[in-house]
Amino acid sequence: MKFNRGLSMSLISLSFIMICGILIVNCSDDDIVSSPEVTRYILPLKVGNQWWGTLMNYDSAGTPTDTIPIVYRIIGDTVFQNETWYKWELEYNGSILTDSTNSPLMTNRNDGVYQWIKDSSDASIWYQYPAAVADTFMSLYLKPDSASKATVISIDTAINVPSGEYVCYHYNIENTYNIFDAEMLLAPNIGFVRWESNNDTTSAGQKFMTERYELDSLFLH
Repeated sequence: MKFNRGLSMSLISLSFIMICGILIVNCSDDDIVSSPEVTRYILPLKVGNQWWGTLMNYDSAGTPTDTIPIVYRIIGDTVFQNETWYKWELEYNGSILTDSTNSPLMTNRNDGVYQWIKDSSDASIWYQYPAAVADTFMSLYLKPDSASKATVISIDTAINVPSGEYVCYHYNIENTYNIFDAEMLLAPNIGFVRWESNNDTTSAGQKFMTERYELDSLFLH
């Protein structure tokens, strides 16, 4: 059960949570927080980019129950409709779970990162960038009919994770299609730094954090 929850969220977040998130490199040689205004992409896409992170599962009391290593890799690219689209791979706890045949393709455009999900008729925005606080957009996850409402909460949230200190865009993803509620934090030109999902409820009906992903390290071209 934990595996399925962690896996589904990881796939979403890179779509994956390359996570997706993911991952790292200090904002400067001196670990100074980066500025989102001076960078171009919310998620850097080049063949060979890799992000290493840790997914932590929690119970309703907020106690960690296990940790799972995750690696996201950009393993190839392809050109169609005059755009370069990138293929990614997800390694979950030592096993390859996605590859270029079953994962979405991704590309950067002027208004954010887009993905092309298998069986979709067109590309859809994944994360809007640049953006302003309170901007909303429909972000597609997992399958062609699963768009969820995303809201920009902040464009300058400073957080500290094992890979360093970052200034992030904070996106709230609503549970529009019973997929997940999530808080996604991405640093421009870095990608996913942290995300948290709130998929379960307590016996009193209150949602609680079930998963947290944090960036441990990264390699970017």
